Amino acid sequence: MYLDGRLLQAGASSLTRVGYVPQDDIVHQELRVEDEITLCARLRLGTDVPMEEIRALVDDIIDRLGLKKHRRERICHLSRGQRKRASISTELLANPAVLFLDEPSSGLDPATEYPLMKLLRIYRSKVAR
Repeated sequence: MYLDGRLLQAGASSLTRVGYVPQDDIVHQELRVEDEITLCARLRLGTDVPMEEIRALVDDIIDRLGLKKHRRERICHLSRGQRKRASISTELLANPAVLFLDEPSSGLDPATEYPLMKLLRIYRSKVAR
């Protein structure tokens, strides 16, 4: 597979610029939204990144994905669309150049699907700048 005209190889640094969200939720159901995203940030960004920076990144992702009022709720209590946004948020932490989504609107009703697609378009335009 090629990314930006370069062949991707296993273990290549370019793979860190690729995010993938499968159709099934990739978040821990019993954790709160904020705790899940913080845990993922600490795992992905490593110990070199100060906790203040991680908190700021988590706040930004939660805000951009419209999860602010759900940040302290357990993921198992979220709607399908909110869980999907929580899954996507864990991949956006690394600011991927490419984000693959496996049927991101699967199981969502049209009223929930539209805001999610709009949100992804807005995120794409921010990354492209």
